[in-house]
Order: sequence, then C-alpha cells, then structure tokens
Amino acid sequence: MNKKIVLSSACALLGLAGLVVYLNASPTFTPSAQPVGYVPQIAVDGYDISTGLQNAWRVDYSRADWSGDIDAVDIPQDGVIDNNSPFWTRAVFDAQNFDTGRKIFTRNASTGVAFRYAASPSGTTMSAAQHTSINATQATQQKIINYVRGEKTNEKPSGSQFRARTTSLGAIIHSTPIYFDDGTNKRVYVGANDGMLHAFNALTGSEVFAYIPSFLIPNLDALTDATSPYPLTYFVDGNHAIARDIDFSGTPKNILVGGVGAGGKGIYALDITSSAPATETVAATMSLWEVTSSSSGFTNLGYTYGTPQFAVLSNGSDAVLVNNGYASSSGAASLFVINAKTGALIRELVTSDSSTNGLSSPTVLDSDQDGDIDYAYAGDLNGKMWKFDLTNSTPGSWPTPTLLYTTNPAQSITMAPALAQHIYGGDMVVFITGRMLMTADVSDTAVHYAYGIWDGAPVANDTILTQTLTAATYLSNGVSIPVRTASMNAPNWSSGAGNHKGWKVALPLAGERVVGDGAFINDKGFLLFTSTNPTITNASPPNGETWLNQISYMTGGSTNSPIYNLNGDAEVDNADRLLNNSSQIITTAAGVAVSKKLRQGLASQPVQVKQTGTLDNTLFLYNPDAIPVAPPTDRGISGGHFDPDIYYGAANKGANPGNVKHYHEYDDTWNVTGVNMLAASSATHNLVNAIPSTATKFKVLVYNQYHSPATLLQVGSGPFVNIASYGGLYTSNTLVLSSLPTYDRSALGSAPTLPITNLQVKWPLDAFQSKDWLSDGNVRAGLVPTQTGCVNKAPNPGPLGEPHNGALTVQIIKDTTPASALIMNVTGRPNLGWRVRDGDGDDAGSVDDRTDYVLAEYTYFWHHPNGACMGAAGWVDNPPQDLVQATGPFPATPAGTSDPKDGDFSGGGSVVSDVTVGNVRTTTYSDGSTRVITVVDNGDGTTTVTTVNCGPGGTGCTTNTQISSNSGSVIGTGGTQVGSAFGRVSWRELF
Repeated sequence: MNKKIVLSSACALLGLAGLVVYLNASPTFTPSAQPVGYVPQIAVDGYDISTGLQNAWRVDYSRADWSGDIDAVDIPQDGVIDNNSPFWTRAVFDAQNFDTGRKIFTRNASTGVAFRYAASPSGTTMSAAQHTSINATQATQQKIINYVRGEKTNEKPSGSQFRARTTSLGAIIHSTPIYFDDGTNKRVYVGANDGMLHAFNALTGSEVFAYIPSFLIPNLDALTDATSPYPLTYFVDGNHAIARDIDFSGTPKNILVGGVGAGGKGIYALDITSSAPATETVAATMSLWEVTSSSSGFTNLGYTYGTPQFAVLSNGSDAVLVNNGYASSSGAASLFVINAKTGALIRELVTSDSSTNGLSSPTVLDSDQDGDIDYAYAGDLNGKMWKFDLTNSTPGSWPTPTLLYTTNPAQSITMAPALAQHIYGGDMVVFITGRMLMTADVSDTAVHYAYGIWDGAPVANDTILTQTLTAATYLSNGVSIPVRTASMNAPNWSSGAGNHKGWKVALPLAGERVVGDGAFINDKGFLLFTSTNPTITNASPPNGETWLNQISYMTGGSTNSPIYNLNGDAEVDNADRLLNNSSQIITTAAGVAVSKKLRQGLASQPVQVKQTGTLDNTLFLYNPDAIPVAPPTDRGISGGHFDPDIYYGAANKGANPGNVKHYHEYDDTWNVTGVNMLAASSATHNLVNAIPSTATKFKVLVYNQYHSPATLLQVGSGPFVNIASYGGLYTSNTLVLSSLPTYDRSALGSAPTLPITNLQVKWPLDAFQSKDWLSDGNVRAGLVPTQTGCVNKAPNPGPLGEPHNGALTVQIIKDTTPASALIMNVTGRPNLGWRVRDGDGDDAGSVDDRTDYVLAEYTYFWHHPNGACMGAAGWVDNPPQDLVQATGPFPATPAGTSDPKDGDFSGGGSVVSDVTVGNVRTTTYSDGSTRVITVVDNGDGTTTVTTVNCGPGGTGCTTNTQISSNSGSVIGTGGTQVGSAFGRVSWRELF
C-alpha cells in the first residue's frame, strides 16, 4: 500500500475542512475589493500538548500599511499561550539582507530561475518579457525587483519613489501556515501578499527561501504604490497542501501545491524534498510546475481560493484535486484532477450548474480504506453540494458529477464539507452555508444553516430533520458565559416517505455564518466549527462576534452529555450543565451547552489539541480587526445625519425664537459633510439672508463646543481648526472681545475690517462614532445627538442650562457688541463657550441683548433616532450609530454652492505631499498646514494612534490620541471539551 502523509492547511480527521473565500461570484469580481472577514488557523507541531513541548506559529497583518507578521510561541500544558513571549519573531526575517541574505526564485517558462534582474536575459534567467511586464523602463524594472526582494533604497522619503514599508513581509491575511518536518529540517510554509510563498525555519524564524509564482510578476509593480493609504493588492493569499514521498521513478519526493486566492487564476507546485537550498540557483530548481487559466485544458480555472487535496487515484497515479474557484471566464463550477508530478490535466469534471458559479474546496473520501480515493465532495456558490465518482481506474470513464443536495434557501457553500460514516452505511456530508464574496455581504443579515446530508439514504426518504439552537447563559460561582443549547430531535433513518435523508439547523443570529478553514468532525461525533457574524456592531471596536460550536454530525442536535468545561475545574461533568430558574441542574439536553461565545473581532476555525488524558482544548487565531459594517455608501457623514438651523430677523433673536429655517437630513440630501454658510447647498442657510448689506460689520462666536468635539470650523482666510481651538473661546475665563476679528461681506475689506472669505463647519466621515476626540479622557460622539424640537424650540436647555439643548451654535454678533452683553455660556465651563446673554445687561432701554446685538445664529446637531433630548431619561452622549441610510430621491446640487465634502481632519487646500516613514505619516497641504499621524505598538496588546493637526507655520495645533484594543493577532483558547484531539490530520495519515 502506498503510504503517503498528506498535510493540508485545512484538513481534519474524517473530514477535510475547506477554505471560505470572499469575492464577487460574478465575472466582474474585483479581488482588491475582497473583505478581510476571517483569519487563518495557527500551525502546530503536534496535537498532544500534555507534555508542554509543542509549539505554534501565528501570522498577522496590519491595516495601517498592510504589512505582515509571523512568530513562534510555546504551547503550555494548559493551552493558555503567552502571546507576548514568542521564542522568535519577524525581526529575524527583517534582518536578512535583500541581496545576500535571501533566496528568492520564480519561473521562466518551464525553468525555475532566480528572482533577479538580468541585464542579458536568457532561458536561465527571468526573461525580457517578464522584465517588461513589471515596468516599461529597464532602470525601474531593476529597482522594482530589488524593492520586492526587500531593498529600502528607493522607498520614500529618501528615495522619493516607492512606498515606504515597516517590513518587506507582506500582509498574511487568508493563507494558513503549514508546519512540516521532512525528517531533516523543520519548516513553516505560508503565503503573503508581497507576492511570495515563504519557507521559514520553524526553529529560528529565518526565511530559508521564497517563491514568486511567475503569473504574478506582471502585478508586482502594485507593491510599490506610494498612494497613502496603500491600496492592498492580493498576491499569494490562498492555501497550499504538502504530500510526503511522492514516487518519482523510484525517488520519493515531497511536493507542495498551492493556490493564490484573490491573487490570480493560477496554481503552482514546488519540490520541497531538500528544503535547505545552499544557493539561490539551487533553490530555483525546486520549481516543479505551474498552470493558469491560459494553460491547455484549464480555461475554466478561476481565482484559486480552494485548498488543493493530494490523492492517489484507483490506477495508482499521484494526483492533486483542485476546485476551479470563482469568477472563471465561463462561470463554471468544476473539479480539476491534476498529475501531481507534472501539472498535466488528468480530467476536468464539470457540474451541470455552470451559470455564474464556481466550485469550493473539495473533500476526498477513501470509502474502502485501500489507500486510494473513491469520491470527492464539494459545494458551490449557488448552494449545491456535488459528489464526484473517481472509482473507475480509467479517468475518461468517470461519470459526470452528481447533485447530492441543494440548500433551501439557496445559499453559497464556501467551505469544504466534513465527512463521516453513517451508522446505517454510506456517509454523512456535513457543511454550513455562508460567504463574504462582496462588500455587500458584510452587512447581509440572512439566516444561514448547517446541514448534514446522508449520501446513501434510501430513495424514498424525502425529509430533512430540523433542529434548533437556543440562546442561554451558563452561571456558576460568579461566572456568566453566553452559550447555546440544541434540540435533540431524533431522526428516522428507516426507508419510507416522510423519513429523513438529513438534518438542518439555523444559526441563531441573522447574519451569522461560517467563514475560514478548518471545520471538522472529531472522534466523539461532533462537528466543530466557529461561526462569525460581521453584522454585530458595538459601541467601540472590534465589531463582529464569533461562536465556537459542537453539534452531532449525525443529527445536527445535542447529546445529553456535557461537552465544555465551562466552570474551569478541568472536569467535564454535571457542574458544566445549565441551571433552571430554581438554580437546579437541568438534567435533559436543555442543560447542555453546544455553543459558547468566544469574543468580538475575527477568529479562525479551531485547532483541537489534547490537553490531558480526558480533556481536549481548542486553539484559534484571534485578531481584533473590526469587521466593518457596510462600507461608507451612506451619503454625507456615515452612520446618521445632521440637521442645521439658521435663526435671524427680529422674531428669531429673542429668548423664544419664532420662525426658524430648519433643514432635515442636510448631509444625506446634498451628500456633503458640512455647511458653507456663505454658499450653502440650501440657499436658505446663506448668511446673506441675515446680513444682506456687505457693509454690516460683525464678529463670530461659538458655544456648546464641548458637546461636538469633532467639529472643524473655518472663519475668514485661516485654515480649518477644531472647534475647541477657535478664538480662545474654549479655554477663556475672561473673553477679550477685541481679540476676535471684525468681518463684513465685502469682497475686499480693509483693516480693521476683513472680508468674510470663509465661514463654514465640517465633520469627518466618522463624526458619529464615539471617541476620545480631544484627548481629554472623555469618549463621546463627535457631534451632539439630540432632536429637532429640542434644539429650535425654546426654552429647552441642556442639563447644565445650555441653550439650544446643547447643539453646536455659531453666533454672528454686531461688532459694536459691548463686553457687558457677553456671558460665559455655562458658568465655570469655558469649554462650552461664550455668547450674548438672554435679557438686558447694558442699558435701561433695552429689552434683550440678543435683540440688540445678535445678527444670526446657526445650530448643528446629530439628529438621532433615539428621540431623546439632551439630558432627558435615556439620553447618552455616545449612542449607537444610525445604520439606516437615506434612499432619496436627491436633488441636484445647485450651481455656485460649495459645502465641504471631504470630511477629513486636514488643513486647507490641496495635498502637496503625503509621506510615511516607519510609523509616522506626514501630510502637507498647499496652505502650509499639516497633519501628522503616529502609530505606536505599546507592547501590551494595544496600539496608540496620535493625530496632530496644525495650521500654516505650525499654528493652532490640535492633538487627538486613540488607543485601540488588543492590537494584533493572538492565539486564544476555546475551553476544554470532550473528544480526542486530531486537529488537522488528513485522511492519508490514517493508513
């Protein structure tokens, strides 16, 4: 019997778990728009951690510049990993010289070659055509090649040409690392979005060699893109598999085959038998073969998201099975069976549903356990599960694929199914629906389902058993854990109409689905998988939540035996059952938790390890990267809308305003992020209405600033400044009115009166998020949330007596206003600004100083759907965002208007330069103002982002500091449970 060991990045005992992908299922799919959405599993060097001698390798990425990371950690006996104490880090890789310290190779036609610029290209070097595909000029070709290798010379700012990088290791986003011990060397193989499949020394962290698939070479210039932020381009973002001891005419060799995910429509193979090449020339000989959609017989090859599966066919041939992926030129869903040694096509099996479709990762089955595979199973984007019969020793006689089941509702299957024997013969094919194919999928709130289909059910059986997952809480000794229980409905497997051919269970929360590699069936009969829900949003990042689930593969329901060690006593017993209302243990299945909530953010599929003789544990990679809700398609400011009011005329200046010009959903209507009070989209809000004469002189006050900390204000010819920086109003205990400039509406003006060239407010696109906007330790929304009637109907003060219910107010006053008519808006709170008093304060004949001196007022507020006035019961200053978007119809923008649309915390004018050096990004604007963003890893799982905005010449600087939670990927534990730990052991290792 041929006894190969096959390692896959997504395998499991009895069921090889497959890859979930994110892409547009249509031929117009744009890989660069693929959401992140999940992280890959960790790699481990053994599944028995009871000795405390095992290691794990984790990978990571940073959205700041799409850099990558990898390190190695010890796994202690309890499975609780010290993520802050790796035994090697990426620093080892970073120290390797781009020229002399790395062995990087690619392929020229049928020959492996060094990835280096060749002045005189030949068959043993990169070709002239490959050089030209990188860039038109020879000088730049060589610079780009060296840049990809890791040279820093041409990076900005000193090189002033290519993107500055914190590391030349690209983001490792969806490629699961594989640990492989070839008997001599221990390696970790992983793909990255720097264009390479990397081989790291598992013990030291040094890169041993790297391979660039030749079909990616024409895209490599995208890596140098100095646009800030860097627009991520996917390269080697797919999964790979390794087979040991493939027979090459009597010589056993180890083969690695991989896809590139959203990176392209191609597959590559390497001979990794000798995994310590002495030179780059020797390394180049490791290239075995490549195929693309342009190769003969591979027209239907799409973006290669699936995980390849090695197999021995019934005729003894060594093969690799590859799903055709997505967005192929024909839209087909098919399985390629490829000669593992040569890359030649053995047979393509095309399904009958090839309309805007694509096949997902296959699972292979050796039904008679004779060492060669008999069947393969795979789902597709249209919700169908297919069976491929490979039993015939003549591939040309293989039958067309059989449709096993169509999901109802029809939903994409983007994971490889898990397989296990049915108790009455045949096999259970188990899978869960879910996808992240387009950005719209991120906010999709459809209900998804797990299925178990009996391949071997009597023909008469026509019913699907339904099970139910129910939310519950585990309580014990102060411990409170969100869990779920499952029904335990019994299937009827006997032959007959109305009897069962499978089961189905809904994932409880709308939007919950399965993404990522590694769902599997353990030897206790449980399907283990993590489910994620990107539609869950929180008051602060990260968003999304993940659940660890274990359900019976035979029924989809529960058993009446505890599964998780919920109370942490290292025993799985009745103490881990739920309690009833009388605090008594529930002795039925309703007391058994089959799911437990893990945490917010992104988490991988689990790796199961043996912790003690009776307990197992699950380890998973966690990244706090917030799963975004729908991208900012919301017009104007995201997550809600603001309303402006203008008050002017005698009836609008008293303590009880009369007629007020209000505008509902201003930013949504005009798709703007602010108001230009001199040229507003709504003409009713132009200052000319209140001050028709160009000769009228006035000054500008602001109050209620503290409640709207994200506001930017521009008055006159100066730059935009944060509202807290204008005129000293936010900090002055005594206002010197003469310090405020005097303006008029004339075109020129002369000292001491200036023309009001600008009078506008604006907000960043995320102004409705709650942050520590002013670095004052107070987290609140960037614009005050309240209601229309609370703001423009007086009296309705805020809780401290703030006029207009705390709405941000811009007050235009006469230049003759005496100091005696001004008051601090709220006594003792200069951060709420200054204003003209309500009532008489200067002479006996006046009724109201507002009537005497106020020419106009503008108020701005976030019109929040909670319906609460500021200070009322239920009102908070950090409410959730409003995700209901305006639908129109929207009017055309009037000519001559210029409301702000950028929503950016920037200076005035256009961008002159935008340079990133290390962790510091500096943006300079045409008026001399600057923005400097500094990102610092605190070393404790958090990251500090500091933004400093300064006006021309460094004036009027404001600082905003944010600390993110749990920055970077960590390895978490899912808690102990019953079962034997086989992790990602493939079917081949059983023989």
